Amino acid sequence: MNETRQRKPGGSAVFWSWFLLITTCIIAVIPFVGFLSWIIGLATIAIVTILAIITIGEGGTTRGVLILLAAYIAVPLFIFIAPMASSALFLHNLDQENRPGIMRNDQIEIDQSVRRTDPLPEQSASQ
Repeated sequence: MNETRQRKPGGSAVFWSWFLLITTCIIAVIPFVGFLSWIIGLATIAIVTILAIITIGEGGTTRGVLILLAAYIAVPLFIFIAPMASSALFLHNLDQENRPGIMRNDQIEIDQSVRRTDPLPEQSASQ
């Protein structure tokens, strides 16, 4: 009747490691603000390294090694590429909206003050 709950090794350290890594990646996706993830990423990787070592020390070897692989390979690649890609995509979309040669129907304004003085081709052929 008296059952004790088995705790996974490094449970809270694993949670906070993944939380920090994922949060840093989410920040990296925000256009222009994502470049801050380059600075934030350095602190995150340092903290996550300590948490991964704690996890490994408590017996969660596989989980600790996966965190280290993510912290030193996957996340740095992502936070290096994501801010540039998201900012470039944002600027591309901004450029498409402001391009003068391409207009949507609701953007076209007709100037009523300009009148044609030369006759239309149909009118001159019939006269």
